[in-house]
Amino acid sequence: MEERLKEALVRYCVCILEQSKLRAPNAETKHRRLPDIALLEALRILDALCSLDSTLVPKLFPNVKKLFQLNRTGWTNRANGYIFLEALQFFLHHGEVVLYDPEPLFRMYFDTYLNENCTFRYSD
Repeated sequence: MEERLKEALVRYCVCILEQSKLRAPNAETKHRRLPDIALLEALRILDALCSLDSTLVPKLFPNVKKLFQLNRTGWTNRANGYIFLEALQFFLHHGEVVLYDPEPLFRMYFDTYLNENCTFRYSD
């Protein structure tokens, strides 16, 4: 991938991550959908870029981690499940490069998020 294109993609995605902090905490779900979709795609692009070039991981990992920590209280909201999973996937794919243990995040997802937002039915 051409270096200038890669740098532009990284700047754009980091800008989206930064702007996601600006949303109003009590915004209605229908108005939050578009920014959430943009955030989801930005995380996917950053994940793909880091997979192509692992030297980007130390630079981008703190941005994704900060986003995750700032939205930590909102991760129990069902509407944020896809973003939660995408961030979790980023940590899983690239945490080894920066020696990050994603186990507490897995616990948060499986013990808290799924428990509060999903109903499981078992049949005999």
